[in-house]
Amino acid sequence: MMSVRATLILALALGLVALPAGCGGDASDRSSSGASKLDARTRQHTFDEAKNVCAELGLAAVAKEYGAPPEREAAARAYANKFLAPYRDTIYRGCRAGLAPLPPDQVRCARLKTRSATRELARQLVDRVVAPEAQSERETIRIIAESLYATCRQPRLPGVGDAGRYKPVKPVLAQVQRDFDEHEIAGD
Repeated sequence: MMSVRATLILALALGLVALPAGCGGDASDRSSSGASKLDARTRQHTFDEAKNVCAELGLAAVAKEYGAPPEREAAARAYANKFLAPYRDTIYRGCRAGLAPLPPDQVRCARLKTRSATRELARQLVDRVVAPEAQSERETIRIIAESLYATCRQPRLPGVGDAGRYKPVKPVLAQVQRDFDEHEIAGD
C-alpha cells in the first residue's frame, strides 16, 4: 500500500487534485471568496478527487498526516487547508464525504485488517443473523467478527482478483447463518 505522501504526490503529478496552498497562483487566487471562481466542472472534479483520495486513505491516515484529531470534520478541514483558497471548500466537502462511514455491506477487506475493526463491524451486523436460542449476543458478534477476519486475511480468494477490494459481509453472513441453521437442525 502506498503511503499518504506517495498517494498525494501521485495525485498531484497526475493532475487529479489541486495544488497545495503556496504552490503557485497569485494573491487573488487565495481570497476566501475564491470558491465562486471555479466553474462547475472543476468543482465537481475537485470534489470527486478529494472524496476518492480521502476514502482510499481513510480517517486515521488523513488525520495523522495532517495533524488533526481522528474526527471526520477535523481531518477533512486539515486536509483542505493545505490547498489554495478557491479549492478549500470543495475539497473539504469532498474529503468529508469520502470519510463518511460506509454502509456495512460496502465495507471492503482492505478496511478489515485488524480484529478490532472486524468486531466493530460485527456489532453492526449482529441483528442480521438468527443465532441459536441459547447463544449470547456477545458470542454471535465474536463468530461474525472471526469469520470476517479469517476471510479477509486470506492472501487469495477464489474468483476475486483483488482481495483488498472484496466486500465480505453478505457472503460471510450467509455462511454464518447456514452454520447456525445446521447446528439448530442437528440439535447441537
